[in-house]
Formats: sequence, structure tokens, C-alpha cells
Amino acid sequence: MSKSILYNENARQALERGMDILCKAVATTLGPKGRNVVIERKYGPPQIINDGVSIAKEIELENHIENTGVALIRQAASKTNEVSGDGTSTATVLAHAMVKEGMKNLAAGSNPMALKRGIQKAAEFIVSQISEYALPVEDTNAIMQVGTVSAGNDRETGQLIANALEKVGRDGVISLEEGKSTTTELEVIEGMNLDRGRPLLIIAEDVEKEALATLVVNKLRDIEMLGEVKKVIVTKDSTTLISDYFKDEVKARCAQLRRQYESADSAYEKEKIQERLAKLGGGVALLKVGAATETEMKDKKLRLEDAINATKAAVEEGIVPGGGATLVHISSDLKDWADYALEGDERIGAKLVEKAIMAPLMAIVTNAGQNGAVIVSKIQKMDFNFGYNAADGQFVNMYEAGIIDPAKVTRSAIQNAASIAAMVLTTECLIVNEQK
Repeated sequence: MSKSILYNENARQALERGMDILCKAVATTLGPKGRNVVIERKYGPPQIINDGVSIAKEIELENHIENTGVALIRQAASKTNEVSGDGTSTATVLAHAMVKEGMKNLAAGSNPMALKRGIQKAAEFIVSQISEYALPVEDTNAIMQVGTVSAGNDRETGQLIANALEKVGRDGVISLEEGKSTTTELEVIEGMNLDRGRPLLIIAEDVEKEALATLVVNKLRDIEMLGEVKKVIVTKDSTTLISDYFKDEVKARCAQLRRQYESADSAYEKEKIQERLAKLGGGVALLKVGAATETEMKDKKLRLEDAINATKAAVEEGIVPGGGATLVHISSDLKDWADYALEGDERIGAKLVEKAIMAPLMAIVTNAGQNGAVIVSKIQKMDFNFGYNAADGQFVNMYEAGIIDPAKVTRSAIQNAASIAAMVLTTECLIVNEQK
């Protein structure tokens, strides 16, 4: 198949056009007054969502060149989702804003490689500031607030997730499944839960290959007694072992698994270790999602999934003021630091990040029908804890109002947006398949 090749400014502008389309769709979902996006399905009813990464995955443009821009910015959302499970809309808006600001600088003659270094250094500075400002999650109320904000200001959902984490512990697993009623219910499975029924007595006409080898090895090792439990519940789908024996051994094993989690490379391996930790240490909380229609059910599940991931991220790295306020406040610190620590085009790179990190709050305010620039200007003059409550149009202490974000979500959004923006701005040639 023949290829289309674009160079220099033409290549970057083509990528930018695709990014504009994706960002416009995603930005409409930000904030308490953000809107939904309706997605057509080939089979079944349309899906109504406001989840950034889910929207990004659905956008495929007919123009191959512009679609490459969509695919690039989609990476920022996907990677953020992989790391923290939330903040995908913020990452998309940030990456787009950094690219837009960077394009202006390139047109003015800035060196793209120096801009890239400036962007990367600015991202590192912002991450360090987020870590410095973050407050630890010390009570159930903070968890409830994070869940409420992430679920689209649904306080009932936030409370449900807080209750679930309180029951299963910080290492616990919260699973989602479709319920049979119109209300969402919480069920906690206590004890050690295995995914399949595993009776200890095996009756078989014949045992072959790997299974036989395992049994022989276990016999040679004298592995016959695996421990004691008070109660065993075996069903066709699962086995639950309930016991309060060997508490010290269980604690030691949990500590070992936490160390393995820290050193694990893949998301799959981390997920499995976390499940093992939950089964040993806390149990599993099952949220049975209720809704009147299938469309509402899917929307609720996505919101709950985001809220669960956000609360776990908050427990890991703490919380910061939400609603885009944290990045607006840090923008002032970044400006002062860049003036002192950087020079030339690297400083320009950091300054473009300074402007771009105001974009999430601008989008939130715009969706609420207000002037973003005016609100940003006012917040910059306030203390760090203060921001804008777009739900009622008031400036408030964000911690007291319960408008908070997980530091991990904000951090990963900045890192991934900066990474994609730096790559786009250093693009000099674009090669895609020709249109048929």
C-alpha cells in the first residue's frame, strides 16, 4: 500500500487537527456540570458515558493523518488509566493544551528539542510539588469525598465505596457486577475466597501428565496437611475458607506479598498480587450495580469503576485540592522556578506547561457557563487550599467542601500528557497509509 508523507509544520498541524477533535469531545465531560457523550453501538442500545478513556477509544477518524493525532493523544489517557484508573479526561485536556501552546512556540522559532527538555523538567517539578502538597488520607470521610467527586458528584456512590473499603481494608478488592434491582447493593465476602471450588479429596479413574506429576511431587514432599480452618463453604463457583488460626503467619505472608507488589513489572501481575492480598488480609467487597435500563447500567459501572480506582489512588499517595485548583496554584510556583532554574528555549518549554496546566480548570469552568480566565486569575491570588466549586459557583476551601483529587491521578495525568506533548512537538515527518 502506498504512503502519504508530510513534513515539518504540515505534519504537526495534521496531528493537531486530530487532537482538537478528540479533546473537544472529552473536555465536555469535565466537572460537576460536564455533559455526557452518546456512542453508537453496532449491536444493542447506544451507550451514554462521560469517561475520558472510553470516549477516546471510540474515536476513529476517516482521515488517516488526523487519526494518527487521535491515536497519539489517546495514549495519554490510556496510560493514565493504567497507572491510576482515573483522570483520563484531565490527561487528554492537558496533552492537547501542551501541544497547542508548543505549536505557537515552534512557529515563533523555538528549538523543538530544547522545548522537549523544558517540558520534561517542568513535569518533574510539578510532580515534586504535588507530592509536597499532598495530604494523607486519614479517615473514611476523605475516601467518601474522593469517590463522590470521581463518580460525578454522586454522594451515595462515594459513601458506598467508603463503606466497602472500610470493611475489606486498604488491600481489599472491590468487584463490580450487574445487579438484579434498580439500587446498587454492597456484599462483603469474608475469609479466604478462591475463584473455583477446590475439594481436598480427588476421585478420578485416571490422572495424567502435569496433574499426576504435581500430586507425586507433593506426596514426596509430604504435603498432605495444608492447615486448619473453622469453616469451609464450597459451591460450584468458589470455595471460601474461614479461620482465625495462624494470624502471625498470615500477616507475614501479606507483608511478603506487598514487597512483591512493589517490584512487579506488569499491571496483570500487580492485579493478581493485590487479589491475593485481599483474599488473605481483608476479603472481597462486591458491588451489585442496579439500574432501570442497560444504558444506565453501563454508565453507572464506568462511574463506579473510576470512583473505586480514585479512592485506592488517594489511599496510596494522598489527596490534593480538586477541580483543577492544584495545578493552577502550582503554575505560579512553576513560573518562579523556571525563571530561576532554566534559560532559553528550555525556559520557554516550561512556560508553555505553566499555561497548559490551567486547561482542566478552564474546561470545568466553561462547562459551568462561566469565564475561565477570570476564575483562574482569582484562584491564583488565593491560598493553596482554595478553589472554585463549579457546582454552585462559589470559591471555597476545597478540603472542607470535599472537592479533592487523588495526588496519584493528578501526577500521572501530568507525566503522561507531558510525554505525549514532547513527542508530538519534536515530530518532523509523518508517514501514513494513503486514503483509498
